[in-house]
Amino acid sequence: MAEVGGQAGGGIRVSVIIPCFNRERLVGEAIESALRQGPGVEVIVVDDGSTDGSWDVLQSFGQRVRSYRTANGGVSNARNFGVRQARAPFIRFLDSDDRIPEDAVQEHFAAAAALPAHQIAFGDARSIDEKGAVIHGVAYGYSSVAPPGPLPRAALLSHTMSPYLPMFPALALRACGGFAPALSLSEDVELAVRLSLHGYQFVRVPIIVAEVREHQGARLSRNYGAEGYRKLLALYRHILSSFAKSAAPLADDEAAAFARMIWTIARSASREAHRTEASELFHLASQLAGRDAWNGPVPLRALYSILPAYSAERLLMAVKASLRRKT
Repeated sequence: MAEVGGQAGGGIRVSVIIPCFNRERLVGEAIESALRQGPGVEVIVVDDGSTDGSWDVLQSFGQRVRSYRTANGGVSNARNFGVRQARAPFIRFLDSDDRIPEDAVQEHFAAAAALPAHQIAFGDARSIDEKGAVIHGVAYGYSSVAPPGPLPRAALLSHTMSPYLPMFPALALRACGGFAPALSLSEDVELAVRLSLHGYQFVRVPIIVAEVREHQGARLSRNYGAEGYRKLLALYRHILSSFAKSAAPLADDEAAAFARMIWTIARSASREAHRTEASELFHLASQLAGRDAWNGPVPLRALYSILPAYSAERLLMAVKASLRRKT
């Protein structure tokens, strides 16, 4: 493990942690956006065994950034490594291809510091294109399902609490053990659930805290493949088991919200023709919430009443393809 940089530790309020793997073209822009956040912010970048020129880019920032180079161990390991180095009471994560808007960390910190210790402030995110221009009408986070304020657990389970949305209290991350290194998909979902089961509550603040870049490079949310869907199925079963063992098992509305999210993933698996994985995901969602799990347009829900969900999805795809050919 190698390190460069090393700001003085006094007065640091927020540690911005950036995991990086083969992002030499974009990581510099991510770092610059973090460095512009004003006083009291330290920037920690963990190069997770990149094989391109990413480490050279990190070194070019010198003492302004605390940069570490580790063997490749995956994004969860890289984030956890950064948490262990962090000296601030609050932690923000930033992906190496994304950006933080100007002054967002200071606003986010003010909101987080005003909350009780068991609450975690999280904001919204917007999309940018490969050149950094804002893509209007595309957003990430919970703005479409929850107003500002405490986030109901049903809403938490209906979407993904991406790591770049919250201002995490460092104590909370360390108390719950951070990200699960064994997970390569939906590690953010599992962490949010684990924090909830540890008694933490997420609170939405109406601040744009991240700009998420849409580009052709790999993102964890794309191209699951059959193996990826099997991993997600195992994760969802693990999460349900955790709730069943907890002092606060899922209420009916919470179970339905989680089931609809699983159903959405099952639809994705169907579109990719992974019949076995899609069918098992549909089955899990149905076990959890019955017809309340159905998540799709009205015509498709009508098909669900007469056909297995996978068959309904494939039939709808065939009909759409036929109509496109005719036009």
